[in-house]
Amino acid sequence: HQLATEKTAQPTSVPPTPSAADSCEQLRRTLKRHRERLDLLSEECAALRDCLEASGMLQPQPFLVHLHRRVFDAARRRHPCVLNRTLPEVLQTNMLDLTMTQFA
Repeated sequence: HQLATEKTAQPTSVPPTPSAADSCEQLRRTLKRHRERLDLLSEECAALRDCLEASGMLQPQPFLVHLHRRVFDAARRRHPCVLNRTLPEVLQTNMLDLTMTQFA
């Protein structure tokens, strides 16, 4: 015999799990927003560069050199490479000698 003061266990409410289609649609919308934002930022960057070049505050060639260095450095950080041979050591390998003589 149960006491009237005991609480009956209530089922907990679990939010519905989104379907794969819903998840894909949400990702598609997010990707679209990011693409639109990236396009806007690219246009803003190009407009700023145009203004700086027109004002003489930015010279295109040094800017492109600096940009290339930054992009190259970022790629090297993403893909580190440990070189444990010097250029003369590499040039002394037989396979490289054979390859170079084929194209000489």
